Amino acid sequence: MPAIDGTRLRRVPGGERVREKESERSDLVTCEEFDQGAENDQEDGGGRCGSLRKRDKALANSLFVYREVVQMPALTSNPSEVAALAVEFEHASATEVLRWAVDRFGRYAAIGTSFQGAGLVTIHHAVAAGLPLPVFTIDTGLLFPETLELKTRLEEYFGIVIEGLVPERTVEQQAEDIAPELWQSNPDLCCTLRKVEPLQKKLNQLDAWIAGLRREQSAGRANIQVLELYEFDRLREKNILKVNPLVHWSRDEVWDYIRRHGIPYNPLMDRGFRSIGCYPCTRVVISGQDERAGRWTGFDKSECGIHTFLGDKI
Repeated sequence: MPAIDGTRLRRVPGGERVREKESERSDLVTCEEFDQGAENDQEDGGGRCGSLRKRDKALANSLFVYREVVQMPALTSNPSEVAALAVEFEHASATEVLRWAVDRFGRYAAIGTSFQGAGLVTIHHAVAAGLPLPVFTIDTGLLFPETLELKTRLEEYFGIVIEGLVPERTVEQQAEDIAPELWQSNPDLCCTLRKVEPLQKKLNQLDAWIAGLRREQSAGRANIQVLELYEFDRLREKNILKVNPLVHWSRDEVWDYIRRHGIPYNPLMDRGFRSIGCYPCTRVVISGQDERAGRWTGFDKSECGIHTFLGDKI
């Protein structure tokens, strides 16, 4: 039933009610329609997505122009519900999972990406479905030039602004305060300072963190679920829900999707790099090794910490 202000209430998965304004709602587009719009933008500056960019809209075909959470059950304090939903979403499409995240958490859900293949696919699904999910990345100050250039290309292609999270210290300040080239003597500490701490500050503002983790990537990720609830801040009793919409995708499926839709990607991928992080700690992967074998060569380390620093999984 419409409300006095012209909005209406509707019930979304999980039972909460959401107030939604319909006056400016546009139809969703398929991935193919979105790609055609991107091609039109390149040719003549037109197309749906191009016209929206000219009006400084962050996302093309945004479904949710205005929404106000009227009643929000505390999913992040209900492990049994998360476990049940994880089973339910095991065979759901990426778009279905992302739409649920927007319906459930609104602006308190965001996509975090380091521009690996799965992250690009996740962003494409969100934008093509008109889901206004913010996107952020961690700029460590040690990224490859190609990675920095890709960020700009993706912002132009998708018509979005990707927030860059930066460490408190510059690389030069870190060298003066702690040690020069810390990544060589203590890569765990370097990753904590340059990746984990900026991410912690960002997650403090969120309830749901959408990531591009896949089970096939490494042995340590073989058992991840679509939804995983973690303790984030015990003193404040704050938990964080990690949403992994592409857990069951293979590397081949990811890259077939990227090439089919013409999504910009890091050119280092064509030079033998399979997982790209900071330039001092990333090398070309030998055939037959898992995707993350090219990270932190010479150290007993396969994760930077952003996916392992959280408290207990609950």
